[in-house]
Amino acid sequence: MLPIDRLVILLLMLTVAFDLSLAFYAFRYQRSTSARVFGWLVIAVAIYAFGYTFELSTSTLSAKLLWIWIQYVGIIAFAPLWLILALRHTGQKNWPRHPILFGLITISVITFFAALTIPYHNLFYINPAIDSSGWFPVVVFQPGPLYWLDVFANQACILVALGYYIVYWRRAAPLFRRQTEVLILASVIPWIGQTVYILGILPHQFDINPVVLTFTVMVFWAGHSKYRLTDVLPVARERVFETTTQGVLVLDDQDRIVDLNPAAIEMFPALSSRTVLGKKIALVLKDEPEFYTLIMKQEDKNVEYERTVGGERNFLRVKGNLLLNRNGKVDGQVLLIGDITKRKLNEEEREQLINDLQTALHDIKRLQGLLPICSHCKKIRDDKGYWNRLEEYFTDHSDVQFTHGICPDCRDKLLAEMGSIVVPPDPSKPDLDD
Repeated sequence: MLPIDRLVILLLMLTVAFDLSLAFYAFRYQRSTSARVFGWLVIAVAIYAFGYTFELSTSTLSAKLLWIWIQYVGIIAFAPLWLILALRHTGQKNWPRHPILFGLITISVITFFAALTIPYHNLFYINPAIDSSGWFPVVVFQPGPLYWLDVFANQACILVALGYYIVYWRRAAPLFRRQTEVLILASVIPWIGQTVYILGILPHQFDINPVVLTFTVMVFWAGHSKYRLTDVLPVARERVFETTTQGVLVLDDQDRIVDLNPAAIEMFPALSSRTVLGKKIALVLKDEPEFYTLIMKQEDKNVEYERTVGGERNFLRVKGNLLLNRNGKVDGQVLLIGDITKRKLNEEEREQLINDLQTALHDIKRLQGLLPICSHCKKIRDDKGYWNRLEEYFTDHSDVQFTHGICPDCRDKLLAEMGSIVVPPDPSKPDLDD
């Protein structure tokens, strides 16, 4: 059986190998910015574990201080990188200029140079020496002010990241709460490990943090494998999900509401209650049974739905995509709902206008071409050979309505004709001249 010191060295070497392989995978097969930040974070953990392995393996104070300095390359990088991941994940705008991040990085740089120059001052380690009474010969010291400043910076980075994750978890959509819970767990682990080391709870001043941080990245990577932590950030989902003008409804395999966005609530006010999540959509939208009938079919769909809202017609286009698991089983569906009322009403108005124009054009065409008319009586011959009075013909073949009067020329002519008429005497009346 291997002695305890060799088991610890072997564990640390395996930790370094695991960290480097994970970093290689992150850089080689993941292209997102968050994946690359995670890759650098894992490299920082590997440097920490690598330096601690050789610190335990050496026996002189100068050699141990050299490996301690190498460890601090990883130590000061881990906490800021972890905070960067949290800021990106929770959607903090202009995170590179975040004041907390800037301040903590500044402190880390100062403490790094303090660790580099330990033999020349007592600001970091006071009176460092070697203690060989435990499993390994280790460096013992009294903490200086910059040492405690470094502890504060690391703890602050982790706690600030944890705070951002908790705040985001409270307002995250149900689909992303599990993802954020993994990140909360991963943030708690290194804080506990560093606290245990500072309090000196473990025997022989053994630093468990290289192993603890490796376990942290393992938890993070497990969450990545299940929830794709570095591929689709919840904040990216939130910005698209919350700002799109289309209503989005996510249902599970039992037609229960899993997620929805503000646009869906605007289209269906019954969804505005905070208690709708987890309820069957048929119960929530019980006043619109036609909508439920439309979406209940377990198939992809692209249909139009007409309803009446406030006494006015309303049209929706519903697109549904099934959510399938790895076995091809339906786990639910995503519904994209767009309001197409304006477009549909414009189409109906356009179709009515086209029909009116076609009718008018047809009427115009009916009066085109040669029109047989009598040069004497002005009657018009129709397609069947019958002669019709001009008024009758136009009334039958158009929307023209005639009114009758007499023009000045005809009036004068008529009066002249009437004046030339001699009226014969009526024999039944007596002659007044007699």
